[in-house]
Order: sequence, then structure tokens, then C-alpha cells
Amino acid sequence: MNALIVNSYYKVTSSNIRKSNVLKVVLCGAAGKIGQPISLLLKQSPYVEELALYDIKDTYGLGLELSHIDTQCNVKSYQGVDQLSDALSGAKVVTIVANTQNNTKNLFEANANIVSSLMYAVAEFCPEALVGIATNPLNSIVPIAENVMQTRVAKYNSKRIFGINSVDVIRANTLAANILGLRPERVTVPIVGGHSNNTIVPIFSQIKTDVKLEQKDIEKITKKLLDSCESCEFNDENESPSLASSFAIARFISILAMATKTRKSIIECAYVKCNEELLNIKYCSTPLRINATGIEQNLGLPKMSEYESSLFEKSRYYLKKDIELGETYCIKDEIIEELKNE
Repeated sequence: MNALIVNSYYKVTSSNIRKSNVLKVVLCGAAGKIGQPISLLLKQSPYVEELALYDIKDTYGLGLELSHIDTQCNVKSYQGVDQLSDALSGAKVVTIVANTQNNTKNLFEANANIVSSLMYAVAEFCPEALVGIATNPLNSIVPIAENVMQTRVAKYNSKRIFGINSVDVIRANTLAANILGLRPERVTVPIVGGHSNNTIVPIFSQIKTDVKLEQKDIEKITKKLLDSCESCEFNDENESPSLASSFAIARFISILAMATKTRKSIIECAYVKCNEELLNIKYCSTPLRINATGIEQNLGLPKMSEYESSLFEKSRYYLKKDIELGETYCIKDEIIEELKNE
């Protein structure tokens, strides 16, 4: 998906926002290698009543195929900047998986441009939506999304943006379950830190099972997880692993939809803005209690072993650098916008 060009600030007014009781989920980047399987999975979710497929590229063929599937979810297709407002209006949940498909040298800036442009539109047309972001580098992109909403939306609720690192969770669950001899769906491993191989910290010591992992096993599967997560820092969407990521992203979005529809609280890990005074970091993945309004409660860092605490302290250094990269982009973006408006 190519970067969108936004020439002016969006202004949020009640006339821009379509009210709806339908649980509408928007997928930005739907035509991509990751977006297509996510679309298929969301079409099957009992909590998604309307699925809006958006991309710069054609989404109509994808939408037509999905419309043949006999589930209750209604699928609509949107293409190009001119249709972005229709795609977002009335959305309860917005998912951003869009990323550049060009082999440019500065992929961070290209993806930052895409996400900030999409967030400008979210600020105008669905500022109260829950937003799940899966565009890499996630550690730097989520601060950019937060900055857009804080500067464009009056009285913005900072508890509505989630960096989706669920693929780290499902990998950790599977690795632990294989050693413990348990079904993976019965294992839950908290993930703290960020979403890169030098910032992900799995807390294997806190698995709630009768059988505990030995330290040698924890160190072994931690290394295996971090090695596998290097593939998450992809440079080209066509070279990135997509099926596991698509499954994890779709499951997290279904959780947001379920929380919105049922009004119940659900505990899940995500990379979010946190209390800097408590964690000495501005953004961090932690277990969260999520409800229809977003983050009901940040449960903070779980109890960690000495080994895990050491990993987290090392990750904090890299995570701060990643966050600074996103914040530096925001400052430059704001200066450019000010010059345009002079």
C-alpha cells in the first residue's frame, strides 16, 4: 500500500462522524499478503457484523469472494483516498496492517507516512474507534499514531490504540506447550517489552499450569522465540511470514470486537502507551484488561524471574531508542504541516 498524501489537518466535527449500532470493523491494507487472510478470518468472526476492506489497490475482487461465504458478516469494499471516509465512517474497530511494498531504503519513514495519514482520517471520521496497529516497526509506529490522535482530537482517550504483538504471544504459547506436553490453547504466556527481537520479553515463569518449566528450558525457548521474531522485522511484505501473523492479528481484532459487542472485559497483551513513572518507559507491552472503551486497566509488569528481569532491562534500552525514532518523526511531521498552513 502506497503512502497517502494528506495536505491539511482534519477537523473533527459531529457532521463528519456517522453513528451506527452495527459493529463495523475496518481493515486498512486489506489487499496485501497479510490483509487477505485476515479478511477471511474476520469474515468468520461471530462478533464482526460489517467488515470494510480498504486499500489503495483494488479490494473489490477480494470483497466479492468473501461475500460468497455464508456467515452473517456483511463485507464492503473501498479503494483509494476518495473512499477512505466512507470506509471509516461508523467504525467501532479499525485495523491497520498497511505497509509499503516498495523496496525503499527508509522503510520506517514510508510506513510512518502511511500510518500517520490513515490516523488523520481516523481522527476525523471515527475518533472513538478502537484502533489495532500491526504495521512495523511497531515500537516506533504506535507513538506516531498516538501523537496524531492527541493533536487532532479534543479530549482524546489515549486508551484506544493498541500495537498488536499477538504473534509473539501465540509463538510463546506454542513453544511452552510443546515442552510441557499441553494443548497450546491452554497455555498463556505474558509478553512484555516491545515487538522486535531485541525488545520482546516472554514471561515463561508465569505460566499458570501445574507443571513448571525448568530454567534451562526457559532459556532455550526464549532464544528460539527471539530468533523466530527476527522475521517480524520484515523489509518487504512479499517476503514476510503471513499466516501466523494473520491469525494472531485477526484473533486480537476479534477480541476487540467481542469486548465492544458483549461489553465484557478481556485480558490480553498489547503494546500500548503506559505510565512512564511506573515503568520508566513511555510505551510497553503488558497484560491489559480491555473493554468496549479500550484499556480498562493496564495490569503492569507481571512478576519476573531474575533471568526475565535482566532481559527486560536490556530491552528497555532498545525500546527507548525505537520510541524516540517515532517521536522524532512526529516533530518533523508537525513542522511540515505548519509550513504548509502558513
